[in-house]
Amino acid sequence: MSLSQMAFAEIHLGLEEVDGCEVILKHIYHQRVSERKIADREVAKKISREVGGLPILVSQFAGFASHSHCSLMELLNLLQEPSSFQLIWNYDSRDSSTFQYGAPMSKVWGLALQELSPEASQTLRLLTMLSPDGVPEAMLIGDWTEPDLAYLRPERRFGFFGVRQSLSTSHLVEINNSTGILTSLSMHRSLRSYLVEPMSESIGSVLLQQNFDTAAVIVRRSFPPQTVTQTPSNHNWNISKEYLPQILSLQSFYSSWKLRVQPSKTFASLLADAGVDRTQREKACSSPVEKAFQLRKRQLQILTQSGKATQADHLLLANGWNDLGVLLMQNEEFEAAQDRLEKSIVIKEQWITEEEEPANFGESFKNLAYIRIHQNQNDEAVATAKRACTLIEHAYGPDAQATLKGSFVYGCNLLAVGDLEAAKKIHKNTLARRRRLLGEKSFITKDSIYVLGEIYCLSGRMEKAENMFREMLDGAHEAGCGCVKTTKDLLASSADMELGNKPWQGPSIIC
Repeated sequence: MSLSQMAFAEIHLGLEEVDGCEVILKHIYHQRVSERKIADREVAKKISREVGGLPILVSQFAGFASHSHCSLMELLNLLQEPSSFQLIWNYDSRDSSTFQYGAPMSKVWGLALQELSPEASQTLRLLTMLSPDGVPEAMLIGDWTEPDLAYLRPERRFGFFGVRQSLSTSHLVEINNSTGILTSLSMHRSLRSYLVEPMSESIGSVLLQQNFDTAAVIVRRSFPPQTVTQTPSNHNWNISKEYLPQILSLQSFYSSWKLRVQPSKTFASLLADAGVDRTQREKACSSPVEKAFQLRKRQLQILTQSGKATQADHLLLANGWNDLGVLLMQNEEFEAAQDRLEKSIVIKEQWITEEEEPANFGESFKNLAYIRIHQNQNDEAVATAKRACTLIEHAYGPDAQATLKGSFVYGCNLLAVGDLEAAKKIHKNTLARRRRLLGEKSFITKDSIYVLGEIYCLSGRMEKAENMFREMLDGAHEAGCGCVKTTKDLLASSADMELGNKPWQGPSIIC
């Protein structure tokens, strides 16, 4: 590879959202920037986000909007309709903002695709069915008997390296090898959308169906199958977690194109096994907690019968009821969870007072407040959360992790009922203390950053929200955060950024 090629291969062209907005507005307006409508500016930002900030795409769509005299909102709606892609890709005009490139986007993509070998083209089509964030290369290589996958057999792997390199050199696929061991291939979502459209227009959508079925076969080989009796097992959980995004991508693709694509038995088995895997993880957590509670309950009965039961024994049972309530709460079985938590509180009230053991009551009230939100008992939820936060802080002090968890939940309750200013105040304070005590990279600190980003988003302060989301994503995988995908979706999707019209649902995990 020449020096110029090496340099070019490392250049990642992606306009910042504000810059992409300016490119669009300057092309379709002739008056001063200050006179442009704020509403148009926001829509232009969404268009730039929709195409991932690629300069040539931003320029292409700006030219289309100017020439067709469609509004920016109409253009955004077109971008979100798959059937409209070809109309925009094929747009060409002497006054197009892409005239300097010498061709409309369909030709730009087409030139790159024409240079590909049949194997590279086939690989690209398969990638369109799978997760654009990354497809493990190890999943593609295998002892395939299908003729169109022969180039992916292990003995021809060296040849596949050439296929991979040609896709990377053409800037159609990015090779991700951050660990130095596991390699994955990712592609831009705009290119993915462009490739799907011509496949859907093939005779009887044969090409679309073929690639969908082949992708399902590839994923099926890597995703661990369930036993015939669906016996629970945790031996393959790590493998299942690694390949689950591919199944979700196939499921999303099928939902979008089910009028053109028929589900196969292989695809159905993938969905079934993924569903069982998710259920098993939940049951695997439930079973030990339930078993421990029954043992604790039985032990108390024996001690009571012999007259040896102490206050501590009864409080242990109360904590067992609380643990069961938390488990049911995480599984969104709120009525059952409420029953367990209230039983816990009743036992505690028989043996201790809030003044004697504030932490014991604070824990139960904190969990009960979370349930009240999901029962739409907003006033009681906020009051209970505040009560819990006060009790826990009284027991442990302002900087204890239990106290910060209590204030986090209190802030989330305020956010859920729409009191954004009060929620922001609580979460900013919690975040500041978590930064100081746990550092920037702790997953607990990241959770506070994420929720504060939500608050800024709901308040219409999109720039502040984006900064918070990007800070959350920085090092999030290493920290083990559970809301990485949600944060990426919020950054990537203009629809998700319009959170002001949606009720906030609260955190999936209380941190």
